[in-house]
Amino acid sequence: MGTHDTIGEYLIVRTARLSDRTTRFFHPVRRVRTVYTHRTIEEVEPREIEGIEPRLRAIGYELRPEETRPSVWEYREGESNNRHRQGQQEELYLVLSGRFEMEIEGETVDLAAGDVIVVPPESWRQLTACEDSRVLVVGAPNVADDGIVYEE
Repeated sequence: MGTHDTIGEYLIVRTARLSDRTTRFFHPVRRVRTVYTHRTIEEVEPREIEGIEPRLRAIGYELRPEETRPSVWEYREGESNNRHRQGQQEELYLVLSGRFEMEIEGETVDLAAGDVIVVPPESWRQLTACEDSRVLVVGAPNVADDGIVYEE
């Protein structure tokens, strides 16, 4: 199961249910609160999604954050995601490796490893990989299926 300690009125349980690296606070009567969850990107299996070229490592599904929706997308050279905008989510993009061209509302921005860009929900955007690349995308608030795909 897991190990535990007490701090004040909370019981800390280090549980293997989600991972050896998940710590939860258990209040004796009320609620459970996650203190932290830790994974490496490589521990999260990549998924192929029908109709979308890049592969998804759904780190948000693994980590279960309440306020944000993080994902790691892996692109091969020349691959693009669907031109889209969001209904509610502001998105932060952090290029982990490689290079991208990002088209935002008709303007092209070159992005390289270490670059960060934030795009508001209403802006149409599309990423195209200039080489094999990986990008962390964090949307907030955490809204499922918030993307609106551009259709001509």
